[in-house]
Amino acid sequence: MSNDAKVYPSDRPPSRLSQLLTSRIDLRAEEELKDPAFKRTSTFGLSKFEDDDLEKLYSQYIAITKSPLSVSAILPTTQDIVLLANKLNNMPSSLTDILFNKKWRLLYAGNEASQRKAFIETKKSLSANILIEEATKEQERLLLSVLPKHVAEEMVKDLGITVDSQFRKIYMNRHENVSILFADIVGFTALSSRVSASELIKILNDLFATFDKLAHKYHQLRIKILGDCYYCIAGCPIPRSDHAVLCVHMGLDMVVAIAEVRKKTQSGVNMRVGIHTGAILGGVLGQHRWQYDILGKDVTLANKMESGGLPGRVHVSQATANFLKKEFELENGDGESREEELKRENVKTFLVKSVLKKFPKGTLDDIKQQGKNKTETSVNETTVIESNPSSNQELSFAKIVDALQDREWGINIFKKLRPIFQFKDVKLEKTYIQSRYYHNCLISTSSPLILFVITISVLLLSEDKLFYTALHVASLIILVIMITFNFSGVLHKRFPRPIVAVCKKFLFRRWFSQFWLGTMTLLIAWPSIVILAKNSGVKVPFAVSNCILIFFATALLPLLNVPWKILISFSLCVIFSSLDRSTESMAILFSSFLCFIVLSIKYDVTLRKFFIHRMEVDEARSQIDEMKRKNESLIYNILPHHVAKDFVGSNRTEDELYSHAYEEVGVLFAACPNFNDFYTEDSVNNNGLECIRLLNEILSDYDVLLTSESRFESVIKIKTINSTYMAASGLNIANNAERWKHLADLVEFAKQMKVVLDRVNSQSFNNFMLRIGLNHGPVLAGVIGVTKPHYDIWGNTVNVSSRMESTGQMGKIQVVEETAKILEKFNYKFEARGLVRVKGKGELKTFFLVD
Repeated sequence: MSNDAKVYPSDRPPSRLSQLLTSRIDLRAEEELKDPAFKRTSTFGLSKFEDDDLEKLYSQYIAITKSPLSVSAILPTTQDIVLLANKLNNMPSSLTDILFNKKWRLLYAGNEASQRKAFIETKKSLSANILIEEATKEQERLLLSVLPKHVAEEMVKDLGITVDSQFRKIYMNRHENVSILFADIVGFTALSSRVSASELIKILNDLFATFDKLAHKYHQLRIKILGDCYYCIAGCPIPRSDHAVLCVHMGLDMVVAIAEVRKKTQSGVNMRVGIHTGAILGGVLGQHRWQYDILGKDVTLANKMESGGLPGRVHVSQATANFLKKEFELENGDGESREEELKRENVKTFLVKSVLKKFPKGTLDDIKQQGKNKTETSVNETTVIESNPSSNQELSFAKIVDALQDREWGINIFKKLRPIFQFKDVKLEKTYIQSRYYHNCLISTSSPLILFVITISVLLLSEDKLFYTALHVASLIILVIMITFNFSGVLHKRFPRPIVAVCKKFLFRRWFSQFWLGTMTLLIAWPSIVILAKNSGVKVPFAVSNCILIFFATALLPLLNVPWKILISFSLCVIFSSLDRSTESMAILFSSFLCFIVLSIKYDVTLRKFFIHRMEVDEARSQIDEMKRKNESLIYNILPHHVAKDFVGSNRTEDELYSHAYEEVGVLFAACPNFNDFYTEDSVNNNGLECIRLLNEILSDYDVLLTSESRFESVIKIKTINSTYMAASGLNIANNAERWKHLADLVEFAKQMKVVLDRVNSQSFNNFMLRIGLNHGPVLAGVIGVTKPHYDIWGNTVNVSSRMESTGQMGKIQVVEETAKILEKFNYKFEARGLVRVKGKGELKTFFLVD
C-alpha cells in the first residue's frame, strides 16, 4: 500500500511502440504542424505556397476573414506616388522609382509575409485542435475496447494524477438486479490438440466475435474471456427490467453458435451455460493490464451454475427464473447434485426447455427494431469513412475551412488588447516582448541600411557632401553600437557578462525598450532634419523620400508600440512638411502617414495574433504529446509490450489474426484462498466494497513488483481472476537468452509475491496466504478480437499450472516432476509431495518448493 500512488497504467520507459502506437497521429502532427514551403514570385520577397491546396486555402482564409491586411486595398498605388513625385521635375525618374516604388513594394511584401505567417499559425492552431480531438477519440476507443464507458471516463480523468492517500483509488461500483452469464466450451482441450495454433485462434476469434455480436444484440456487457470461458452481464451499467430474459436468449443463441463450430470442425465441442441473478461489484482491479471485472457472492454462484450445468443446455437459478415472466418453458435442473457449492447455498436450478415468446417480444426492444437497423447502417458508413486515410485528410481539410469560417477574425485578439495595443495581461505582454526580441534585433539591422540609402541620396543631391556625409556616418556608428547592444540580450555567450546583465535589466523593460527604439528612429531622422533646416540647396523630393523611408523603418520595429510609432511619425511628418511646404510634397507625406497608421496597427496586431496562435500551437503540441503518452500507456495495458509492437504496428484486418506457438514457457497461478473467507457483504464493509479495496491494493502491489524490477522483464501479467493472479514467462525473451532462465525468474517473482503479501498482512492485520501452482511447456498465445482485443494463452501447460494451484497447499509453490528437475539446475530445492489426483490428468507426482 502506498501513500503516494500515481494513477498511471504503465511505468516502463517508452519503446519503439510509441512510434507504432501513435504513428498516424505522429505523422499527421508532423505534417500538419510543420512550416510549409514557399516559392518566390518576384524580386521583392513576394512568395506563394508551393502546395496549391494550401494556397487555395489561404485565398479562402483571406475571403472569409476579410482581413484588412490586404494592403493593396488601402495603399495608394506606387504609380500614384511616382506620378506625384515626377511632377516636381527635379529628380530623375529612375531615382524616384528607387526611393518610392521599391520602398512601398518592400513594405507590401513584408506585410504580405506577416499575413501568410499569421495564416500558417492559425491553420496550425486549428490543425492541432483537430489532432487533439482525433487523439482523444483514439484514447476513448482504446479504453472502450476493454472498459465500459462509465468506468473509462472516470479513469481517463485520473490518468497521470498523483493521489495522496493511504489506498489507491478503486474504480468499483455496486449494481443490483444484474443477470450474470457464464459459458464454457466443453471439449476445447481435445479440439486444441487436433488443429494448428493459427486454426485454433481463428476458431476462437470467430466464435467469440459471434458472441460479441450476440452480446450487442441482447444488451450484454462482456466481462472477460478466460481461456475458453466467456462471461457477460445484463442490467449493468444501465438498469433494465428485462435483464434475465436477455441473458437467457443470449445463452440459447450461444448454444446454437457452438453447434455450427461443432459441425465445421467435426468435433465434440459443446457449450455449457449457467445464469444467476443478483448483485455485483463491477470495476477494475490492479494497476496494469486493465480489464473490467465483476466480483461478489452472486458472481461465484453464477460460475457454479455453469460448472453444475449440462452441455448444450442453459442452466438458470431460481433467482433468475423469478425475472423470466413465464417467457420460457423450464424444467428441473438438479444442479445441486452436480455442484457442491449450489447444494451448500441451497440454490434451486432449472434448465431452459423452450422459448415461449420469440425475441424481441417480452423485452424493451419490441418496438425498436427499425431504429436499430438505421443505427447499424449509420455505424457501418462511419466505419468505412474512418478506415479510409484519404477521407481522413479530406475531412480534416474541410474541418479547417469550417473552423476558419466559424472563427471571428480579430475579435479574440482585440479583447486581449488595451487601447494602446498592448496585452492586458502584464505577464503575457512580457512574454511577447521576450519572444519578439530577437526578431526585433534582426529588423533593427535595417535601420543602418535605411540610413545608408539616405546617405547615398545626400551624396547625389547635396552640395556640401563632406559635412553631411560625416553627419550620417556619425549617426550610423551610433546606430550600429545600439544594435550591437540589442543583440547582447539574445547572444549571451558572445558578449561580456556585465553588458548582458545590463541588457536584461533594461531592454526587457517596456518603458526603456520604447525609449531605446524611439531613439534609434530619431537617429535615422536627425541628419535629414539638420540638412533640411540648413536648406543648403537640397532638392525638394529629398524630404518626401527620406520621411517615407523613416516611416518604413519605424513601422518594421515590432517592439515599438503603435502609439509611439504614430507620435514619432506624425512629428516627423510635421517637421518635414514645414521644411518643404509644397502642395505635392505635403500630399504625399500625409497620405503616406495615413497609410503608415493603418499598416502599423495591422502589422502590430498581426504579430500579436501570430504570437497568440504560436502559443496555442505550442500548448496543442504539449497536449498531443500527453495524449501519445496516455495512449501508449493504455495500449500497454490492453496487450503485452512484445505483442503490441506486432499487433498495433501492422494495421491488421479482422482476417489477419495474431497467434504464436511457444515451446518453452512458464505459467504461474497464484491464488489467495482465504480471501474468500475474509470477503463479506454487509453494511460494515460497504457491502463488500472495502474488502475489494484491500484486494485491489494486493493486486496493485503485485503489478508494481512486476514492472519495477528489471529481473522480472521476462515475466508478463496475463490477467487476474478474482483473487488469483496469472503470469507467464518466456513469451518475450530473446532467442539467445539462457534456456529456462525465465522459469527461474518466474519462481523468484512467485517468492516475492509472498513477501509482498506478508507486508500487506502486517499493515492490515490479516493472515492471507498464497497458494501457487507453476508449470512449464508449450503454449499457444494469441489475440482474439480486433475491435476488442484480448490477449491470452492456451494449452495443456496452462491447464496443468491451474491444477497445480487448485490442488496445492496455502503458503507453498507446487510443481510437477519435470518442472522441478529443470529448476534444480538453478539451485532450487524441492520436497516430494507424492501422487496428486488432477482433473483430466489422472494422478501426477508433484513437488513443493523448499524456501
